[in-house]
Amino acid sequence: MRNIDTVIFDMDRCWMDNKIFMVIKMKYGILLRESIKDEKKGIIYETSLHDRIIFKKMLKELNKIHKTHFKYWSEIKEFHIVGSGEIIRRYIYQFEAELAHSILIHELVAEKVPDTDEVAYDLYLRYKQSKYYISDPKETCYDYGIEYDNVFRRLKSKRIEERLVDLMKNPRDAFYLPLTLQMLSRKCRDDIKVLLFRYVDSNDIEPMELGLNEEFKDDYYPPYSSILYQLRCNAVVCLKYYHDQETIDIVEKVMLDDDDNLKKLANNTLVYIKKRSGL
Repeated sequence: MRNIDTVIFDMDRCWMDNKIFMVIKMKYGILLRESIKDEKKGIIYETSLHDRIIFKKMLKELNKIHKTHFKYWSEIKEFHIVGSGEIIRRYIYQFEAELAHSILIHELVAEKVPDTDEVAYDLYLRYKQSKYYISDPKETCYDYGIEYDNVFRRLKSKRIEERLVDLMKNPRDAFYLPLTLQMLSRKCRDDIKVLLFRYVDSNDIEPMELGLNEEFKDDYYPPYSSILYQLRCNAVVCLKYYHDQETIDIVEKVMLDDDDNLKKLANNTLVYIKKRSGL
């Protein structure tokens, strides 16, 4: 068990000018201590009484078996507890908070616990029913979708692939799960290609389809306009895996857009397609 009161030296390799430099993250331990302080004050990782009771029970079992001394969510988020998979699998559904689900699901992935793909998909469906999936106007909340997006990408599960494709048909899910959309695009699926063509020209997506009230569509977080724009950007990037003239024609239209970022993404996609396909 590493002591959080000690500055932890974590060595990363960075490539720069074709030379390897060792970067020492001296602030890591300090940041963890600050995170724990905020958690104690209830600034971050605040959960219900029910979840606090479950968390203590889970930690008691983990600490006893693995001879550790974890007390806080900040530690569980930062450290991978080798051999913790089966214990966390038993507890994960007992938690009510998306916070708990989004942290613990990564432990199941790291531990390669059987059926983690099914658990992740089920928890994502629960997330879709939570207040975090669509926040109230003028309120901000953490995007837990990014946590599941990383999990789906890491697992690359064939078993839930068709269900993930169905999720992509919902533009809000496609927005929340860009890495998952890219993973499916790599397979050159025709059904995903159809969706990408639609998202490239996302102007026909109404606020209601995203779960937004038309009157307050840009008072949400993220706002309606940002969702449409990001969908366009993601779709342009994902189209690079489809090497046909129809795709080239669609991407070339994007090159006529006034937005410089979109034009740059479209150009990168065209270069990639032509280099790989010879078209």
